[in-house]
Amino acid sequence: MGLLDIYGLRRTPKDEQVDEETDEEKLEPLPKIGMDELWPPSPRVKLLYIGLGFGLFNFILLAIWVYVMVALR
Repeated sequence: MGLLDIYGLRRTPKDEQVDEETDEEKLEPLPKIGMDELWPPSPRVKLLYIGLGFGLFNFILLAIWVYVMVALR
């Protein structure tokens, strides 16, 4: 008895049996999503866009300020 038997990792003929159904038969098709569902964004997404915009703007201002302070010292 080896480690494969202890942990149940040894393959048996029962494990190798495959279902006759394919994966494609089991899956349902996804619904098509158009721009009508995606736009206009929800209020939470609008707030996210505004927050990211202000954050990026402040980061750029900080980078310019640091650049000027280093250049003037």
